[in-house]
Amino acid sequence: MFWAPATGPLSADSIFPSPQTFRDFAFAERVNAKGSSLVADLGQIEARDKSREAVYARGIRSTMWTQLKDERGADLGFVFAGSLAASPFSPHDLVELEAFAAELALFARPSILLEEREAERGILEEEANLLAVMAEAETEEELMARAADGL
Repeated sequence: MFWAPATGPLSADSIFPSPQTFRDFAFAERVNAKGSSLVADLGQIEARDKSREAVYARGIRSTMWTQLKDERGADLGFVFAGSLAASPFSPHDLVELEAFAAELALFARPSILLEEREAERGILEEEANLLAVMAEAETEEELMARAADGL
């Protein structure tokens, strides 16, 4: 099973950056349009898109995935399960994956919010430090030099 956020350094696009393998810019659109998907046997699909071809080339025969959304319906990413065997997943398994994703979102969202808050706090601290250094300047030239040093 694999979870990936929709954006950022842990997004699927960042983890699998090779354009010849995992990068599939239409995947996010497909996730949003379909919500969930179950593919019993990738070997039976003749015209596989980039993402399906990439996992098939690595031996995965069956896949299922579902959206991961927060309490407001905003995208957090997706949850993906794959199998080396063909047809191991049933529609009931997909329903269970969807329920798991809903539970996962309850725990993921607060963690994401904490990370965002810490990042914002860091930016504000750096901004405050830069403004303090700039406030100490007595001339415009000294102000410009201090601002440049702070960058």
